[in-house]
Amino acid sequence: MKHEQDFLITIVGRQTVDGSTDTVEVLTEGTLISKDDHYLILYREYSDDTEGLYSDNTIKVESDTVVIRRSGVTSTELYLEREKRHHCLYETEAGCLSIGIYTKSVKNRLTPEGGTLEVSYTIDFSADLISENHFSLKIERKKNRSDIEEKAASADDTIN
Repeated sequence: MKHEQDFLITIVGRQTVDGSTDTVEVLTEGTLISKDDHYLILYREYSDDTEGLYSDNTIKVESDTVVIRRSGVTSTELYLEREKRHHCLYETEAGCLSIGIYTKSVKNRLTPEGGTLEVSYTIDFSADLISENHFSLKIERKKNRSDIEEKAASADDTIN
């Protein structure tokens, strides 16, 4: 099945560790697929550190559950279910870790034409809190090629 890269996806991730917060923003092209009871979001994320390295990401969104699968240099699957805790295997270049994920909230406002998804969760290791996390995705139908260039330029302007 061929997927059209016809959506702009803006991802803003925020992580707080020991009182220090870091925010990362990614703008990419991707695909939104509407199924009977869920959505699939597919996109490729390129490494900032090594040219040519990337991860393929699939996000499955149901009413209050989000499953994020990443494959590439490392493979990961995070299972996020509102007000539930799950164990996940998180693969890093140094090896595989078993972490706990507690999902505080899932706000799913997706439609077949785009929309938003917001998730807040914590990560723990051996029952010790490691970080508090929040990410939001904004998905918009791409009108033309210049859309992504304009958004990228606008993002550069706000950073500088």
